[in-house]
Amino acid sequence: MKDMQKYQRIENIERSINVCHNNNALPELSVSVGDYRDVDIEPNSVIYCDIPYYATKEYQNLSNEFDYDAFYDWCEMQTNLVIVSSYWMPDERFICIAEFERLSTFSASNNSMKRIEKLFVPKHQFGLYKTMMSLSKRNNQQLNLFNQDENND
Repeated sequence: MKDMQKYQRIENIERSINVCHNNNALPELSVSVGDYRDVDIEPNSVIYCDIPYYATKEYQNLSNEFDYDAFYDWCEMQTNLVIVSSYWMPDERFICIAEFERLSTFSASNNSMKRIEKLFVPKHQFGLYKTMMSLSKRNNQQLNLFNQDENND
C-alpha cells in the first residue's frame, strides 16, 4: 500500500507538471521528488512541499516514517518562500494562507468524501508571502499564490 500511495502521488505531480508545461504556464518550473533535505534550491524560488498529511489514515505508513519536527525546523530555516500542503500544521509555527475543499481519492470505497486541504507558510515568512502577492497584483500577473485575508498578521 505504501508504494502505491507514493506512486499515485508522483503520478498526480507529473500530470500537473505536464499540464503547466504544455500550456507554458510555468516555463521555469523545476520539480524534485525525494527527500526535501537533498533538494538543490535556487535563490528566489518558491518552495512547494506536499508532505504526508499528519495523523491521517491515508498516509499512516508514510507519516510513521516522516520526521515532522525536523521538517518544520527545515521550513523555518529557509530564506525562500515555503508553502506546505496539509490538513493541519502547528499554529505556533505556521499560518494558513488558503483552504480548498477536495474530494478524497484515497478511499477504496468512498471517493466522494470531502476534505479541507490547506496551504501554510512558516509564520516568519508571512510578510514575504504578502509582499509577493502585492507585487504580482501591481505587475498584473496571475501569480496569485492562494488569496488569503491580509488580517492574518
